Amino acid sequence: MAAKMSGSVFRGWLGALLLAAGVGAWAAEAPRAGYAVVSLIGDKLSVVTHEASTGTTIERNRTQTLPVGGGVFDAEAMTQAEVSLKRLDAGARVTLYDLSSPAMFEEQDRFFDGGRLKFSPAVVEAMRKDGATHLVLITKQLSTARLQAGENDSLGSGYLQGLGFYIDRAVGMIRPTTGETGRGFFAPYVFAKLSLIDLASLEVVSESRIKANYSSASVGVAQSPDAWDALTPKGKIDALKELIDEHVPKAVEALIAPRP
Repeated sequence: MAAKMSGSVFRGWLGALLLAAGVGAWAAEAPRAGYAVVSLIGDKLSVVTHEASTGTTIERNRTQTLPVGGGVFDAEAMTQAEVSLKRLDAGARVTLYDLSSPAMFEEQDRFFDGGRLKFSPAVVEAMRKDGATHLVLITKQLSTARLQAGENDSLGSGYLQGLGFYIDRAVGMIRPTTGETGRGFFAPYVFAKLSLIDLASLEVVSESRIKANYSSASVGVAQSPDAWDALTPKGKIDALKELIDEHVPKAVEALIAPRP
């Protein structure tokens, strides 16, 4: 004999079934965000040396550029952005793109016009087909050279951009904890801008900036005839990577943070 099902139980069961179906349909209509990530800051390092002309108040910077092969710094920045995005949204789809042709590193203001992205339509369409709803774009930021060294937070002159090293061999330095003095400091720096772009409308949703440096003053036992020697060649590269590792995640969090 078939068991009887009361009307109230049946209605409850049917309601639950319909609710589940509705939730499933809603979930299908609202997929998680997908992020494309592009970094265009690491094609070269700038070595900026401060020079004060003797007998005048004129201050100048001399800049040398060192080409960087292999995309090591852009790979580092994109990896940190990916980790941060997945920490903020565990279900987010994140795809990293290598767009490192030489032209992409120059005149990066041309990527934007009136708050909208001006990338190649073919590149944008490829990102959309890969499931990306938003682009996180990391570009070079031009800003005044206001660097932190010891207790000073406004050293430097002129402008800095992207990745590099700032050297001042003349400025007097003091270590407050010991009173040791010396002359000159060396500062690896990262000046970058992160933009979040809606790939449907190509509008810039939000921006955040990185203006960070690590400094090594030539004082006490660390005093060197040349501030450039404050770090070994490997130490210089590691210092830039450490700046990227520390500040890109913070900038991504600021980029994605809900707006009031």
